[in-house]
Amino acid sequence: MRRQPRSSSTHVAQRLGLRLAFLLAIAGVQTAMGSDNALVQLACLAAALCIVLATYNGERPAAAALHYWDEACCFGLVACLG
Repeated sequence: MRRQPRSSSTHVAQRLGLRLAFLLAIAGVQTAMGSDNALVQLACLAAALCIVLATYNGERPAAAALHYWDEACCFGLVACLG
């Protein structure tokens, strides 16, 4: 049985900030160890995960509230900037 996602935009913004913080921390450690493009790879992986979760939850890309599609777009932009 599917769990009903929380559709609060503040919850999504907090979740995105937490994921970005973890992504930057892990990418910083990997960069210190010698991997140059760790941020790009992790951001692409996070974007793909958000797309899978959005599809699984049946979310529409053009909804009024923030959701996994918006997170996927943010992580895609981070990957393009890296």
